[in-house]
Amino acid sequence: MTTETLHPPAIFAPVRETASILGGTAVFHRGAAPLALRVFRSITRHAPEGLLAHAMLSTVPDIGPALLVRMVYSGDDLREGERLLAPLRRFGPPQVDTFAERSYAEIHTLLMPSIPPGAATYHTTCTLRRPGDMALNTLVDAANQMPPHSLINLYPVYSAASSGAAHYAIVNLGVWMPGESSGKLYYGWCTVQCSGDDAPFTIVPVASGEGLNVDLGIDSRGRAHMVYDAGQRGILAHLSCAGNCGDSAAWQRRVLETSEQLNTQFAPASPFTCSQIQRAWLDGIPSLAFGPSDEIVVAYDAKNVAVCYYQDPTDPTKPPSTRVDRIWWAVRWASFSN
Repeated sequence: MTTETLHPPAIFAPVRETASILGGTAVFHRGAAPLALRVFRSITRHAPEGLLAHAMLSTVPDIGPALLVRMVYSGDDLREGERLLAPLRRFGPPQVDTFAERSYAEIHTLLMPSIPPGAATYHTTCTLRRPGDMALNTLVDAANQMPPHSLINLYPVYSAASSGAAHYAIVNLGVWMPGESSGKLYYGWCTVQCSGDDAPFTIVPVASGEGLNVDLGIDSRGRAHMVYDAGQRGILAHLSCAGNCGDSAAWQRRVLETSEQLNTQFAPASPFTCSQIQRAWLDGIPSLAFGPSDEIVVAYDAKNVAVCYYQDPTDPTKPPSTRVDRIWWAVRWASFSN
């Protein structure tokens, strides 16, 4: 598994520019998602050049939890695109079906991910060679527990090495609006043949109300570790499990560093117009490694913010306005006992 942070993923590949393109979205209620995903898999497993397809588990206004299947066919014969889409359009049928002949500009607008302005995002990406029925069901189960603005996106990736058969990328995009809790932190694993048709992939919650910018590692004794930003509880926290990690109670949590500790040790200079008291270290983005004796070694980005005051130059009689501004970016390296 690979993890990336800070920016929404570039999950929508370019479409070949032609005069007209067949494309749109089919929306299914979440209860139909396991079977609809099987139809999606059968269509995309050996798809011809010119087909772009994404299956997204998300929440749709006026429908609720749903599966959105977005497909675009830009081949020379649009009738071939109609034939490819027919099994999906017959299934259900979908609650919403917007497939139609469209312009190139319309298609690019259609494929842009819908992320509310001001939202915080975090995503991870992994791939499966052949997502079996159990893997598809696990994706749906995970989507049923995610925040309302978040989504899981499944899409095929083709290469010459795969002899025309797709393997599938899975993007888990977490989206939170200001003031919302980040929900739960999960640990997922499989025990055998993790890339097979029915990989027994299991997910358990290990922390609640915290957990952004997570990195996962396994030490030399096979113990699982996570480091992450715990929000108001600490800029850097640690979870570990020595055995039976499928039991949420087996995970041990501790806060490694807090904003208050960092402010005491590293108090960067602030402009005179900013508060020296109302300030904090936020948004830890850690990378985890292990030392020779399995000590935890973490490097993480962080930013220092402060409340700053601004006078209206056009009206000096007005009281100053306030704004939280970033003062410094920093990278910290630290080692902790295991």
